[in-house]
Amino acid sequence: MGRPSAAGWSSYRQRMSEAYGECVISTLREGSRVRLRIDRADPRILIAREELASLAPPGWDCPATSDGETVRVHGENRTVFYRVGRYLPDLGCYEAEWPD
Repeated sequence: MGRPSAAGWSSYRQRMSEAYGECVISTLREGSRVRLRIDRADPRILIAREELASLAPPGWDCPATSDGETVRVHGENRTVFYRVGRYLPDLGCYEAEWPD
């Protein structure tokens, strides 16, 4: 399968942005201490394979953890929890959504 045309890519990106939201996180540093603030957390997002692999395992003293099936982000203002779903190889991302 070839690369989509510019018009096709634009249409594809538009459909993706309508289907998935964002999880926007700010990093706050105080010396060696790192905290996170969750600025936005939509119920359905895409998470890159590399980002998922970089998260610490549960039980570590880290503000964001993943066991491969779930992602938990402990912000100073709130905590969000996503269930990791199917892998989308064309995008290199996993679907993730809030549990029911």
